[in-house]
Order: sequence, then C-alpha cells, then structure tokens
Amino acid sequence: MDENSATYNALYAALGQVVYEWAWLEDDVASLIIALTNVQSKHLMQDQGFGKFLLAVDANVDLRTNIQIAKALTRYVETDTDFRGRADKTLNFIGNELRNDRNRYIHDLWYVAGERFMRLKKGTTVKRVKGSGEVKVDLRSITEFQTLGDVKALVTRIQKERRNLGILHGELGDLFTYLYGDEEGPPPTP
Repeated sequence: MDENSATYNALYAALGQVVYEWAWLEDDVASLIIALTNVQSKHLMQDQGFGKFLLAVDANVDLRTNIQIAKALTRYVETDTDFRGRADKTLNFIGNELRNDRNRYIHDLWYVAGERFMRLKKGTTVKRVKGSGEVKVDLRSITEFQTLGDVKALVTRIQKERRNLGILHGELGDLFTYLYGDEEGPPPTP
C-alpha cells in the first residue's frame, strides 16, 4: 500500500495527536510542580516569567523525575479532600502505564494490513546467568494488530489524565487565572 494513502495519513494524524497531547501532559505535570510550590511572585510572572520559570523547573528533566517531584510535594498539601491519594493515583498511572503505552505507540514500527494496522514491538533483555555469570541476550519482536480506534483511544486516555491534572491544579487555587489572565489555563486540545 502506498505510504501516502488515506489510510497511512489517518495513522500519521492519530500518532501526531498522541505526540501533541503528550507534550502538553508533560507541561501539565511541570505546571503542577509550580502550583504545589505555591510560586506566585509577580516578579517571576511578568514578561513571560511563568514560561521562564516553567523552563527552569522542566528543562532537561525526564517526566518520571517530574512525577516523583510532584508526588513528594503533594505530601505538603493540606486539604480536606483526598488530594494526595488522587494525585498519587493520577501521577502513578501517567508514569507507570500511560507513559509505557505512549512510548510503545510512538517508537514501534507501524505497517498497514488491509483496514488494520500492524504494530511491531521490538525488545531486548540482557541478563547474567546466576552462577556462571554468562551474559544471555533475549531478542524479541511481537506483532500486534491495531485499529485507528486503538490509537485514538490512547489519545483519549492522555486527554483524560490532562483533565485529572487540571482538577488537581484547580484544587490548589486559582493559579491558572493568575498566570494566564482571563483564560482557563493551557490551550485546549484540538
């Protein structure tokens, strides 16, 4: 099948939406860290200071590290709700399950097979055999059939976790109104 066909283009668009949503989710986690530290200095916020402050928090930091930082900071939030439990649940799901699924979808190889897509998952495991110390290498590849709906379902899961992060933000006060003016936070998903 021609890689410029409508079927491939639909796949490219869906995978692009995964990438787009994930980039905003990573930004949402970094923004949660700022909200958890209660940084609202007008000096930091003027002249796009929030963007600079966000970069200082988020630049060159892996999502898994930001999740650990956010989880640690939730220990200092005092609310009447189960904020910490919900934050942990959301952040653990993002870091342990959603991140793995996103990485598989973005880094695996995709092929068109009729109306379905084949996703080739490759992996390598290197282990030392106990006793002998011999190195054992296990190479594997698994082919899974997927539909466009499967890719869109991942997009929906990412969007849901972005909403959950937004709810957590909201419970920390009116930070987004303060940072973005009359807007209600980061740009909505397309």
